[in-house]
Parts: sequence; C-alpha cells; structure tokens
Amino acid sequence: MRRIAPWLMAGSLILITPVWGEEPKPETTEVDEIVVTATREEKPLEDAPGSVTVITGEEIAGKNTSDLARVLEDKTGLKIERYGSLGSTTSLHIRGLRSQHVLVMMDDRIINAPSSGDADLSFLSIDNIERIEVVRGSVSALYGGNAVAGVVNIITKNPSPEPGSSFNFLYGTYGTMITQLSDSASKGPFGYLFTGNYKTSQGHRDNSTYHSGDSHLKMHYRWNDRKDLTVSLGNYQDKTEAPGARPAKDPSKRTASQIVLGTSRVSTKRDFSEDDKSYLNAVLEIGRLKLRNYLNSWDD
Repeated sequence: MRRIAPWLMAGSLILITPVWGEEPKPETTEVDEIVVTATREEKPLEDAPGSVTVITGEEIAGKNTSDLARVLEDKTGLKIERYGSLGSTTSLHIRGLRSQHVLVMMDDRIINAPSSGDADLSFLSIDNIERIEVVRGSVSALYGGNAVAGVVNIITKNPSPEPGSSFNFLYGTYGTMITQLSDSASKGPFGYLFTGNYKTSQGHRDNSTYHSGDSHLKMHYRWNDRKDLTVSLGNYQDKTEAPGARPAKDPSKRTASQIVLGTSRVSTKRDFSEDDKSYLNAVLEIGRLKLRNYLNSWDD
C-alpha cells in the first residue's frame, strides 16, 4: 500500500507563494513490509495472522556477528541453548517449548534433522541472508508437527543486478579467524550469487578446536514476468573437538573414561565430531504456481 507523504497533504492547504533559491522536495512513499511464512502467501506484515517478526538484512549487519544464534537470541519469546564454544550444537526454543517443536527453514527447505527433529543453528551461515521471518505459535496446519511452537524461515539474498564482490577477514581471541567471500553478477535473464566462509578457533579449553568450511551458490533464470527458475546448492564441513564436562576435583570421583582419556580440566582429549552437509534446492515459478524440489544430504 502506498501513502501520500503527510507534508504533501498539508502543503495543499497553504497558499502557494514564490520562493527563490529552493528546489522542490522529492515525493516520498512508504511500502508495507511483505511476509510469506505465516500463510505461505505474500501478505503485508500488519495483516499476517499471529505474532510475526521480520529481522531485516540491515538489522543482521548491525549485530556485527557471524553467528545466527546471536541474531535471534534477543527476540521476544525466543531462547537459545548452546552446548559449548564455537561450532557446538545450538538449538532454538520458542515460548518455552522444545527445539523439536520449532521448524527452521532456509528458503522453505527444512533444516530440522529427520532423526531427532532438532534444528542445529551452529552450521548456518548469515553471509547470504536477506531477512528472517519468525512466526510464534502453532502453524502445524501449514507446516506439520515440527511447527507446534513456531517457524523460523531464513530467506537468502538474490543475485544482484550489478556485479559485486567482497572479502572480509576477522580475528579474535583463542586464535579465532573467520574469512568471508562473496561474488554476485547478472547478465540478461541469468544471475548468480556465491558466498563462502572458513572458520577456525583453538577454543577456550583443551580439546575444543573448531574448523569449518561453508559455501553456497544461488542461480536464477527468468524467462519472462511469469516464469522463473531458481537453483541453490551448498556444502558445509566441519570438525569440532568435544572436551566434555570438567571432571570432579577429587580423582577418586572421576569415571574410568575421564581417568584414562581426560585431565583435571576436560573429560577427554580425544573425542570429536565431524559433519558433511550438502543440499540442492530447485524452485520453478509459473505465475502463482510454485513447484519445489529439494534434497538434504547429511553425514554426521
């Protein structure tokens, strides 16, 4: 919906007198924010049913973080649980319900693990996020049993009309380094956006080193105003060392495993996990008809 700026309405009630040396002010308009997650259809935010929050790309950039959990943690009704340092399992709760009851999607592709129902936020990059739509309350009629508490839909950026590239390097405590790269261009009906990052950290404890590589490619082809094809694919790999809980100060109260594999600081100096996650997401839009097919390939 477009609204005439208030100063234009007021100006029509005033006698116009010549003013020299002033240039006319440009007309301003306001466009209602559109959301799609709450109803699967485009609706103005104010007309969306239930409690809906939109986190814009500008707000994400203002957080000055590469961690999706930090973007979500200060939103009303949302709670983040992290089970260790960088790269450790990170889950999301809405209104006190378990993480299995929160459906997390990226461009409508389900992130929740089919075995446990949980959605781990630790491997999701924010480099290519356009906005995040958070719907609180049950929308199981639209999305199934995982959406009892709500839905978080991460919507990624589209290829930019003009060519552009960026490179960022971040360094922090505990030997933490983050390298980010993006490149985007469009030519005629075809456009692409590539984002990639590499993260590494020595961790704040023994046996808590983390290494990960993450890459995404989004390609878009438009035949005409009524027919579009979008194909996205990506891969994430990591190795995360798991120090476990701090053992009891009294050695006699430690478990056999802690005595053999651990120290006075960590339960083990050997345990670790490795992940290799890939996906392919294809969407064909013909008028109001949308055909979607996606594949998640996870090796944990």
